[in-house]
Amino acid sequence: MSDQTQTTRRQFLSRFGASAGCFVALASSVGFAPAWAQGGAAGRRARFDHGVASADPAPDGVVLWTRAMPLDRSAAPLPLTVQVSPDDTFTTVVLEQQVVATLANDYTLRVTVRGLMPGRWYFYRFVSSAGDISRLGRTCTAPAADSVAPLRLAMAACQNYEQGFFGAWARLLEDDKAAPPGQQIHAVLHLGDFIYERSPDLPEGVAAARRVAPFPDGATMADGTAYARTVADYRHLYKTYLQDEALQAARARWPFICTWDDHEFTNDSWQSYATYDGVDSPAQQRKVAANQAWFEFIPARLKAPAHAFTATEVADSAGGAPGAGYLIDDADNKAALASLTIYRSLDWGKTASLILTDTRSYRAPIPMDQALEEAIGAPSPPVDVVRALDAGRLANYGSPPQVFSGPDGAEIANPRADAPAASLLGHTQKAWFKSALQQSGAHWKLWANSIPAMALRIDLASLPFQGLPNVAVGIDAWNGYPGELRELMTFVHEQKIAGVVSCAGDYHMHGAAVLTTDPDAEAPQGTALEFATTSISSTTMFSGAERFTRGPDDPFRPLVVIEEADGTMRENFNLLMMHGARAALAASLTGSTTLAGWLANAAANPYLRYMDSHANGYTVLTVTQDAIEAQIVTVANANAAQTDSGPADVVRRATLRAPLWQGGTAPILDGPIFAGTPPFPFA
Repeated sequence: MSDQTQTTRRQFLSRFGASAGCFVALASSVGFAPAWAQGGAAGRRARFDHGVASADPAPDGVVLWTRAMPLDRSAAPLPLTVQVSPDDTFTTVVLEQQVVATLANDYTLRVTVRGLMPGRWYFYRFVSSAGDISRLGRTCTAPAADSVAPLRLAMAACQNYEQGFFGAWARLLEDDKAAPPGQQIHAVLHLGDFIYERSPDLPEGVAAARRVAPFPDGATMADGTAYARTVADYRHLYKTYLQDEALQAARARWPFICTWDDHEFTNDSWQSYATYDGVDSPAQQRKVAANQAWFEFIPARLKAPAHAFTATEVADSAGGAPGAGYLIDDADNKAALASLTIYRSLDWGKTASLILTDTRSYRAPIPMDQALEEAIGAPSPPVDVVRALDAGRLANYGSPPQVFSGPDGAEIANPRADAPAASLLGHTQKAWFKSALQQSGAHWKLWANSIPAMALRIDLASLPFQGLPNVAVGIDAWNGYPGELRELMTFVHEQKIAGVVSCAGDYHMHGAAVLTTDPDAEAPQGTALEFATTSISSTTMFSGAERFTRGPDDPFRPLVVIEEADGTMRENFNLLMMHGARAALAASLTGSTTLAGWLANAAANPYLRYMDSHANGYTVLTVTQDAIEAQIVTVANANAAQTDSGPADVVRRATLRAPLWQGGTAPILDGPIFAGTPPFPFA
């Protein structure tokens, strides 16, 4: 290497505000022979049990990661060498640099590599001073800033270790290796729930596919379920999950681009609060511990506004009034949230901007808690009540309802009549998100959203003589925060921003929809698209709906399930979402999809184009400058009897496609076209 290259390297290293376990390395513009040779007896042995990973490709570099355990069990820092090569033989390398893993970060480390060529594939590995070599990693850089190179992006989410095997990852790997080079995946967009913080975390009647070992510390709920409490507990989960060969191989084959959802911290979390047993409990110490473990095990390029983890002393303190957007004005809450910021953006040339949001750390609590839902007496949260609660004191143009009607005319006080309007992103992140959309020069703006924004309602009001309201299917996602979603979609429409596509997970179902400025308007204006990908292994949305309607003579079961004479079940829930309650009831009672079609309610969820609610799998997006295509892959049930290392069988592939539209006009989404057995009612 030239003296100038060496000087530049020293400048990078001297300027780097070192967070523990983080390094910056500058690659050479020309290849050179590796200087590292097999270590001798004096070298320290190491194991790389949790593999390698890369993240957040840029035109000139990528973030590399590993965890190396010293075999001598010494607490001393562990020296390693990182190497990057344009080929898998490492005959020549473009980077060879010493780094150090330390006990303080559980021997995890990340290296931000710069100076690579744009639009290239590279190989990397870590080597101990005794000659132990990690598994081979493969990664790529983003194309040059002015490039219109296509992007192939796999979407994944929700990989519960106990609820199922990771055969979906193995299937994705096998199919990608068999694909021609020009049709292979560039990166994986992981939309959250990388781990699950409870154990055992098993729905009623679901046997464990495998078990997480007891937590080092942990805490126990009243039902005997343990949950992660300390950084050692959260580290324990990441190390358990990363021992899965398919997941480890996926992280070694592709760069991952990650955001989080709730289970990286705690189920149905909001800000630094837990919600176990239907109670909002301050959990600032757990939030900081979860943030630290995520930072240690999930590599990411945390450039502004994102920032690396900062150790923070907090107490689990309740209190503080809700401020703007419902952010709790409490020093411990704010300090816990500030310990790590992950919302950020990156570009794939001029083809796509990937805009990653954090949909948990700054949100208001869900608008309707369990007690209020039971008091109102509806089978699910009524849409009009959710809208009023979400708007707080701004509801009804500043005259919010003071009470809601319950069963038999009982009046229930509106707990948010004097509260501020809720936010899901928080005001600071929302302003950044709008700016990122507006300033992007890319054809497509892919919003890594983690939770669905598509309107999912059950039109119970369409059933005659029942007096039931239209209800929302889950309000932990954007269904529970309709005011801010209307604001964002109206902004996209009015600013004429084209090519906005929400990429969502969380709901354990496959779905595709056009997003509108207001799904409750008489003539909603389509303005964006959404593809929601299902779970890798977590139990499906349909299985939950079926389980909840098993009670004797449950009146809502026919809307969810069509039970055949041979004991098999068809997913009527799909038809319910696509065409409404009358159509679903007709299909269940008569078995006739023709009659169901006659009774379809065009206003039920009119912009929903696809629903497969009983699926494990993933989605692969192919993005070019003028079109986006989603191949939505459903694989065999992850909880079924199979090995945890083999590729899952493909049940179906559904393909939908949309051309790039002009800003201010409605997207057109075509499909689905099926290979394999379509889900009901598409079959």
